[in-house]
Amino acid sequence: MKNITQNSDSASNKGEKSVITTLGEDLTLADLEFVYGRDSEVRELHKIEGVTALYLKYGEMEITIDENLFTVISPSLILFLPHQIVKLKSFTKRIGMTSVTISNKIVDDITTKAPSLEFLWLSILGNPIHHLSEADSHVFNIFLSTLKDSLSLKDNPFRYDTSLHLILTFYWGYLHKFFSLEITQNSKQIELTKNFFRLLRKHFSTKQNVNFYANALCISAKHLSYTIKDTTGFKIKDVISYHLLNEAKMNLQSSSLSIEEISYKLGFNSQSSFCRFFKRLSGKTPSEYRNYILSSKFNLA
Repeated sequence: MKNITQNSDSASNKGEKSVITTLGEDLTLADLEFVYGRDSEVRELHKIEGVTALYLKYGEMEITIDENLFTVISPSLILFLPHQIVKLKSFTKRIGMTSVTISNKIVDDITTKAPSLEFLWLSILGNPIHHLSEADSHVFNIFLSTLKDSLSLKDNPFRYDTSLHLILTFYWGYLHKFFSLEITQNSKQIELTKNFFRLLRKHFSTKQNVNFYANALCISAKHLSYTIKDTTGFKIKDVISYHLLNEAKMNLQSSSLSIEEISYKLGFNSQSSFCRFFKRLSGKTPSEYRNYILSSKFNLA
């Protein structure tokens, strides 16, 4: 990546930020610009709540998503999933972007109307970033402009429904070509998998036993495990562990809780079992990870 400069933690002024929030916690649309030497808060780690689409309009940047490093060259589209941990590490002299963040409530409402979206995150995990052609950028700008116009109509009692259908229309008509999975299973398998993910989003931080989800869905653990593997290609325990690991990482970096307290908060029987889990999946012990996070916030090297 050429002409990339590490962001200065000594900067005192915040980046220009124009945020439009008209649906409470359900939808946020933000226009952002960061300039080298001015912005410091962008080096902080951020935990994604809901689903965020980030459109990099100009500039280049390096980001980490769950510690995986990506170089992003504008114009590009990035999709972030719930509970992922994101950090902007470096960027060119000036970058501009627009982000659209939707809540889990909107995600649930969308997947009710478009069940295939329930599996979208699996595709995003494999490839979260797509460079856009000039034609792609034109389409995405039209979508953003239409969404902004809809949100600006404060007196419209149907803004929520309008936003919901605009997002659905954009996915059905365009976005699916970037982020999609070929779903060939029968409708019962799809419905079961969709219901599992809904339960998982609510309970993953305290319930990691497959039997819990199987009992809640009134099926055997064996049948649920087979269905999730068949529809997604992932083992059910790996799916649960992925969510739990990122929740653990966020607790380690953003709270003053001890490792023992985090262990019990996340449903582990002991600190040692939590440490074994964390080391097996991340390659670091919880203490090593926390020290890494603390050092990365203040050291630019």
